Amino acid sequence: MRRRELLGRWDLPRYLWERTGSRTFHASRQFRLDSAAATRIGRWIGFCVEPRVTICIPITDRLDLLIPCLDSLALTSAGQAVDVIIGDTGSGRKTLAVCAELGLATVTLPQPFSFSKACNAMAQAAQGEILLFLNSDTTAISPDWVERICEIRDDEIIGATLVYPKTRRVQHAGVGVMRGAQWLQLSAYKPPRWHRANSELALWNIGLGKQLETLQRKEARVMAVTGAFLCTTRKQFESLGGFDEAFAVDLQDIDYCLRARAQGAEVICRRDIVFSHRHAASRGRYAFPMRDWQLLYGRWAEDLERWAYEPVPT
Repeated sequence: MRRRELLGRWDLPRYLWERTGSRTFHASRQFRLDSAAATRIGRWIGFCVEPRVTICIPITDRLDLLIPCLDSLALTSAGQAVDVIIGDTGSGRKTLAVCAELGLATVTLPQPFSFSKACNAMAQAAQGEILLFLNSDTTAISPDWVERICEIRDDEIIGATLVYPKTRRVQHAGVGVMRGAQWLQLSAYKPPRWHRANSELALWNIGLGKQLETLQRKEARVMAVTGAFLCTTRKQFESLGGFDEAFAVDLQDIDYCLRARAQGAEVICRRDIVFSHRHAASRGRYAFPMRDWQLLYGRWAEDLERWAYEPVPT
């Protein structure tokens, strides 16, 4: 991997802040619901009676992320056949009251937190034939993203290109695999060095650090896309049995993509669907999920090894 493909000069402090500070100090923030945003969101949610697309957003509080996310969706998909369902995983009364005030359909999940269970519960309650699993720490940038995900087929999974907030610099344009010698890249997903892992492989975000305009393809076929924006049809979701609930915290999105690929589906990262992403701000800090990693690697070792040698599609 060449140096110019790593984090840019100003992305390093942004990355470190999003990995540490923004996850740690959010509890001290006081959130106030903007009346104009609340009106836009309420009208948008109440518009659609027979949705084609259901947006599934898991949350645990963090209204300071959820409301800007919903407002951006309302501004970019007004008049579209879209509805929203919230998967609450332990929010306080204020968050639930705001969701009720906005008219958001909410599914309440028991503790402890499980991303897979939250997404499966939302999918079961969803009305749309297309399911978009979306993190609350994202905001929509592309004005026509709904039309583009409505092009999805039953043998496809669609992901978006994610950029750092307030920049045009890519954070995610698909998930790839790198070998151990390259994993000094800051965003490589791999057990910490003090763990004895079974492989020198690491997951990484394709296109990291590039300017959005330098991506050459309208869409790229990749190994997997992140669950921060993962679009699938209900038919495909049900045929795969949803997300595997054996994954408690992470990697259920990678497993889902690999299971779909094993059935002949294609995983496509659309470069013309652009969202900004706060890089796991919705979850906060948490320990590396070693059991999830071992489950993924034990199940897909051969596929991951093969993808480590595949050319990177940018």
